[in-house]
Amino acid sequence: MPTSDQIKASAQARLDASTEAGRVARANLKATAKTPGEETCQAAWDNLLPTERRPLLHGTWMQACVDPTTP
Repeated sequence: MPTSDQIKASAQARLDASTEAGRVARANLKATAKTPGEETCQAAWDNLLPTERRPLLHGTWMQACVDPTTP
């Protein structure tokens, strides 16, 4: 059974991966001359394969995609 520290580390890794993937999506949208916003980011999310989406947190990913100030 995983320890509390392992669970926390796994949750943080998922959060970090979601933020980074959202930032990458934002950069990709900008590279294609699209404005990253709720609609374009949601469309990008919808275009991800289920296996690409599964490890990500939708809300965190969207925040990183839409908001350039996301840390």
